[in-house]
Amino acid sequence: MQKGDRRETYYLSDGYFHQILTDYFEKLGWHRADHPQKATLHHANFSNCSTCLFTNGLSDPDPINDKVRIHENLRAYWKRKRVGAPPFVLPFYGINQNEGWKLEGAFDGKTHWIIKPSDGLRQKGIKITKDFREFIVHLSHHIDYPNWLVQRYVTEPLLYKGRKFHFRCYALIKIRNHPTGPQLQLYVYPKGYMYVADKPYRGDRFEDEGIHITTSCNNQEFPGKYDEYFSRRGSGTFDQVMFPQIKDIVYHTIKACDGKLSCPNDRVVDGCCYKMLGYDLMADVSNRLYLLEVNCKTIGMASHDLDGNCKSKNPSLQTPEFKEQLMSDIMNIVIFDRPTHFVRLI
Repeated sequence: MQKGDRRETYYLSDGYFHQILTDYFEKLGWHRADHPQKATLHHANFSNCSTCLFTNGLSDPDPINDKVRIHENLRAYWKRKRVGAPPFVLPFYGINQNEGWKLEGAFDGKTHWIIKPSDGLRQKGIKITKDFREFIVHLSHHIDYPNWLVQRYVTEPLLYKGRKFHFRCYALIKIRNHPTGPQLQLYVYPKGYMYVADKPYRGDRFEDEGIHITTSCNNQEFPGKYDEYFSRRGSGTFDQVMFPQIKDIVYHTIKACDGKLSCPNDRVVDGCCYKMLGYDLMADVSNRLYLLEVNCKTIGMASHDLDGNCKSKNPSLQTPEFKEQLMSDIMNIVIFDRPTHFVRLI
């Protein structure tokens, strides 16, 4: 089915955005398909469509989504372009479950490391430690995860109202099929959330997740809340201090995956695939941003507290208004190439 055919159909299977997208397509006059392969546009969490004109998903998301691979891609990419390491990449190691012994020399009793499963979700398997024995024991308790990222911990983070936080930033990849090869478009959203820890920051007590884990659903929207707090303290605005760094990080992480990203519907003439990305970035006290990870599979944006998702007693989550604008902007880019709030990088 070609664009312009007024029988456009859509297929949805996305718990976070189902109603928002349904409303969007109903306003367009599109019809719901009863099967993915019958749809003009397919949007779902865990699958994609090889025959749809527009499909949500990449053939292989791991070059971006896998915590180890994205860091290794960046390191190799940077060596081809410049001297040294990317300034936004913390020192790291990628190891197999059975290779923990190789890092004994990295644990000097002073440097704290954060240990994460390379394909983990929702803080499962995360540990902060400077002790080698504790590191080995932790691996032995999580044998279901074969690969791990060991990343230097930011021990002097920028604090929001005395609490540690990280930025959740949103980007969009769109890959259009073309006879000469895939054509990549990359966008970054100028709004997002600060994920704030439950408890005031302390540079010790690493066993207390309430101090150090920053995905507890105490979300504050940026740039508004950022400027309200930091610019009044003479730190500059979000657009001056943070957004240029965010654009730089998003651009280079995707360029580092050049040639590794493709569409599952790559045989559909004029077809395209697209994927929203969730970047987790942390700033230190000098306002320097670091890449923690990129989420490329399910990117949850709950408007209410789902059981087990939030550790906070009073969670502040993503607003329906934010989600509606974000998804509307994504669809307008994917289907119509219309200008939106997104900033185009490629």
